[in-house]
Amino acid sequence: MGGPVQANSVLKNEIEESAWGYQERYRIGQDIVVGVNKFVEDDIEIEDLLRVDPATERAQVERLKQFKADRDQELVARRLEDIRQAARGTDNLLPYLKDALRDRCSMGEVCGAMRDVFGEYQPSD
Repeated sequence: MGGPVQANSVLKNEIEESAWGYQERYRIGQDIVVGVNKFVEDDIEIEDLLRVDPATERAQVERLKQFKADRDQELVARRLEDIRQAARGTDNLLPYLKDALRDRCSMGEVCGAMRDVFGEYQPSD
């Protein structure tokens, strides 16, 4: 056909035909999508799968308190502000994130600094 530019219309037609065939197989029930067109349950009970042992939670909170107590608080504040400033501009955030984590900012603090600038995702209903 002379290359991809010349074959573009043929490729487009092949993709459209393939998509149409898949949709038809799905529509008539030939292709089964579990939970969508077969084996659909109306009343789905979703368990709370993440159960943290209270003793483990207390131990982790204590480790985090120790981690935060044993660091340069001014440097941490400066690194978090550097992240906020970079996020407000067009700089690559990665060097700022690496510096912050190297200088003992917690993941929660780093995420919080970015959340301050970018906000938090809210799904549309």
